[in-house]
Amino acid sequence: MPDDESASGNKRRRVDDGETQSSDNITRHEKLWFDDGNIVLRCSQTDFRVHRSLLALHSEVLRDMFVVASPGEHAEDDVPVVSLSDDPVKIARFLSFFYYHEENLDAIGPLLDLFEISSKYIVPLIREKCLAVLHRAFPPTLSEYQDASELHAKLGVFFEDALRCHTLATAQGLVLLLPAIRLLCLKHYANMAHQEDFDQHRSWPSYLPQSLHIDLLTWSRKLFLLKRVKLDKHIQEFLSDPERDKNYHCARHLAIAFLSYTNEMFQDLGDLRYENDLDIFPEHTFAADLARHQEGICSTCLSQWKEKEKEGRREVWEEVPNCFSLGTWEELRANGG
Repeated sequence: MPDDESASGNKRRRVDDGETQSSDNITRHEKLWFDDGNIVLRCSQTDFRVHRSLLALHSEVLRDMFVVASPGEHAEDDVPVVSLSDDPVKIARFLSFFYYHEENLDAIGPLLDLFEISSKYIVPLIREKCLAVLHRAFPPTLSEYQDASELHAKLGVFFEDALRCHTLATAQGLVLLLPAIRLLCLKHYANMAHQEDFDQHRSWPSYLPQSLHIDLLTWSRKLFLLKRVKLDKHIQEFLSDPERDKNYHCARHLAIAFLSYTNEMFQDLGDLRYENDLDIFPEHTFAADLARHQEGICSTCLSQWKEKEKEGRREVWEEVPNCFSLGTWEELRANGG
């Protein structure tokens, strides 16, 4: 390649994001352009010169695409060019898995990029690795879901990430993942919605359909109703019992704590209130910990309150798929999602 500075169209130079510039604004990816490569993948304006046998070994889809590849307008040495419609960043991550063993499954963005591309081009080696992480992050049992909170934090799964998980799981028919994904979406959405500067229209990602936003609001209302009816059934029973002073040991103090929990801002959680809280399955936090007025309640009554809440959580968990119009857990498992 000429070294003459005037030959800027053909001169290879460093640009951002690990790429080098070639003619007509086509850039070569710096790390994924191999001189002995025998196929060029062109994504937007980025070229990757790679080895067709390596990729064809792992993907039937790419192997078939390589068969019909033809020399590109600016391909060197008559190397065939295959044009892809994918984001070049995602393709770079996909190719780096093979060439540099960069699995990068510890962050939700790269993980979903790999899952998306490997699903599209049917690459079981990568897809199964991604699926294993997603199944741990969005499991079908209550105990596993409670344990997954640490994995969510490690992966960095926030609102838009959870929505992307939902979109990909729906597209791939991974129905067994959907209940836990929707729970996480609602948890983040509820936490956002109670903030003073929240605007539900401006806060919704423009690249996602409004129909999903409507679904989210519907699921939110249904889950909150389920929370009142199942999870906090014992509170409603207590407050409606005219003989509660006789039937409960710490009746007066329990009444104050229950009313505080359902009507006041939570303790130590900013301005979060009962009606805004859809994080209903935390393993180590209970309503008794959030109520502002629990003074005077004996340890036995506090323990009973927590046990009733645990029982309510188990009942709610069994109803979660139906709450989201997904059927039952048994039906989801039978569908093999």
